[in-house]
Amino acid sequence: MKNILVIGFLLILAYSCASRKLEPSTTVILPTEKVSLIKVLSTKGFTEKEKQKLLEYIPVMNNTVASKCFEDFIKERPGLHTTQDKTAVEVVEHLRTSTVEVHLITYYKYFSNVQGYTYPGVNSIWLNRKYHAGASLCSEASNLAHELSHKLGYSHSYKASKSRPFSVPYSINAAFKACCLN
Repeated sequence: MKNILVIGFLLILAYSCASRKLEPSTTVILPTEKVSLIKVLSTKGFTEKEKQKLLEYIPVMNNTVASKCFEDFIKERPGLHTTQDKTAVEVVEHLRTSTVEVHLITYYKYFSNVQGYTYPGVNSIWLNRKYHAGASLCSEASNLAHELSHKLGYSHSYKASKSRPFSVPYSINAAFKACCLN
């Protein structure tokens, strides 16, 4: 219980520090406290350095999802699919108003192209340290937002296809490339 309180305090502290980095007139259109896409229930396998980095990229993820750039990108995404019958605007609103409670687990698999994964009905997300060790905060935030979108019911084909990049999870990745500020 004490660890959860400490993690919560550190998340709030990291959030307040990270949100000061953005200029109010740039891309944020919602106060970040209104967007809180994740509640971390626990971390397993994280080094202290990885925990610190997590505290830095969660606010980056929330700020990006709250941005006008992100909203416009998703709204204008041609061929957006796997939306659960929601419009693009409703998808953005769903992301902005949902908080996913998850356990985060790191692992290392060298011969894998998978950056992270989750399963339906399980409140855990696995992150491959191979891809996260040297990743930027925006890359980390993008991957986590992608995995969290699965927890919200958005899916994609597991095989590469012409349409997969236009699924909600992969469109989130593309929006982060266009909109994320470090």
